Amino acid sequence: MGVKVEFHGLQEKSMHAIITGQSPIVSIIAIGQGKSMLFILPAYCVNRGTTIVIIPLCLLQEDLKRQCKEARIKYV
Repeated sequence: MGVKVEFHGLQEKSMHAIITGQSPIVSIIAIGQGKSMLFILPAYCVNRGTTIVIIPLCLLQEDLKRQCKEARIKYV
C-alpha cells in the first residue's frame, strides 16, 4: 500500500487469483516475502463481511497486529 509499491515473487499472481475468486489457491512463499498481504489487502479493500485469519505463532500474531495497526485495520 502506498506510492511506488511493487509485488514480490508470487504475490501478484496469488492476489489476482484471490480477487477473481479462484479456488483452491496454494501459494508457497518464503518468510518476509509478503504472505500477509495476501489476506490483509483483500480484507482492507472489502467493506463488508468478515475475514477470519488463524495464526499459529505468537511472533507472527504480534507482527500482524502491528501491520494492521499501521494500516488502520481493526483487529481483535
